Amino acid sequence: MNTVPEHLQKRLDLLMINADTRYNLRKVIPVFREDLDFIVEKFYAHIRQFPEISQIFTGKAQIDALKKRQKQHWIKLFSCRFDDAYVNSAVRIGKIHFTQGVAPSLYVAGYNYFHCELVSALTRRKFNPRELSDVLTSVCRVISLDMDLSLSVYTQEYRDNQESGDRQEAGDRQEPEQNPAWVIE
Repeated sequence: MNTVPEHLQKRLDLLMINADTRYNLRKVIPVFREDLDFIVEKFYAHIRQFPEISQIFTGKAQIDALKKRQKQHWIKLFSCRFDDAYVNSAVRIGKIHFTQGVAPSLYVAGYNYFHCELVSALTRRKFNPRELSDVLTSVCRVISLDMDLSLSVYTQEYRDNQESGDRQEAGDRQEPEQNPAWVIE
């Protein structure tokens, strides 16, 4: 079992991500692995219909690389290894999306797409009603955690930009502290 950093444990507690969540998500991995290629293909076909999104992509090679990383990300998330490596990955992904100009609404739409597709895939499986409820609740919890960590980057970037502008107006050219701990405290 991995050691969860204290700063992340607070978020896990807030979202009620615990041993039961991890137990329930072990049931999701086989379903998700089975349907993940299809879900990712549908996702990229869907988002490329929107000009404000498709303009972000530079070509087929980039999209293929993104599809591969997207699959790795979801498998990693549902493995419930909530450690510094996971946090750093979520923060890095958030920074890349922020830098690429992906609006928060588009980011949330992406999570929504995967969440809905996973719910659909899980409801087609043979779970009893209580088990299905537990699994779907656990899925919702970890998706919320991942979205929280990634979108916290946007908040910090906006703050840093504002503070940088304020300092420049005051004649203080000091750079903002480069510490990813803000994301989780």
